[in-house]
Amino acid sequence: MYCREYEEAFEDALSLTICQNPASLQSFNSAGPICALLSRQGCVSDFRLEDYSVKRLDLIANLAVIITSVALLVFLGNSWYERYHAPHPPEAKVLVGSTVKLPSIVFGQKSKTLLLVISPTCRFCRDSEPFYRQLAQTASLKTHLVAVLPQAQSEAESYVHFSIAPSLQVVSASLDTMGVSGTPAILLVDSQGKVEKVWVGKLDDAGQKQVQSQL
Repeated sequence: MYCREYEEAFEDALSLTICQNPASLQSFNSAGPICALLSRQGCVSDFRLEDYSVKRLDLIANLAVIITSVALLVFLGNSWYERYHAPHPPEAKVLVGSTVKLPSIVFGQKSKTLLLVISPTCRFCRDSEPFYRQLAQTASLKTHLVAVLPQAQSEAESYVHFSIAPSLQVVSASLDTMGVSGTPAILLVDSQGKVEKVWVGKLDDAGQKQVQSQL
């Protein structure tokens, strides 16, 4: 068909305006055989080209959303796996074998001391409160359970005694004192104050069972 025949068909069926500038339509050759032919003849439909452009933009936007969502899921998945499944966090390796010195604690009172390094401003600490309450109830006679917080003594005691256990010993000390860079962390210490085991971060079921097995 010639350009005039296409023009008449479009005018009769769709009442479309025929483009009068052929040079500006070269980039739309990929729109399909008809548009390519009409572009070479100088008579492509504005409506057809605009519709194609909108669809192409929608496709690009949808692909961008999908790619962004996948990337976010991968990032969150890796973060979750590293936090809950890393068997030996770098911080734990450094702490094991070191000696903890807390003036308020006499480690020789019992054969083992379990230090709960927590903070009321830590979301993972608050999420772990049921586990800490369980530890306070099940701690054996050979294990001394102590909560260590970086807050002032009064604030630390208020939080621990209200949220975990009213009889739990509370010590106010900076995290640097124990070589810990963040909360939560659990340190198993022998009668000489030497760190035997360390658990860093919020623990899953397997990690909680490991801690309980040491009591």
